[in-house]
Amino acid sequence: MKKDEPPLNFPTTLEEFEYAFNEKGQLRHVKTGEAFVFNAREDLHRWNQKRYEALGEMKKHVFSR
Repeated sequence: MKKDEPPLNFPTTLEEFEYAFNEKGQLRHVKTGEAFVFNAREDLHRWNQKRYEALGEMKKHVFSR
């Protein structure tokens, strides 16, 4: 972890990420309705990438049901 980088601890469920699939099957933020934004934190590519991967793990569980 870089000096100024936040911890790489991410939610373990879609609900904790505050994302859900809408009626069209699109992943959307539950409060804003916006699609997933990769660059949630500017200038923190590694953190954004790890967040993306953690969310991807949740999607795997949803689609494997």
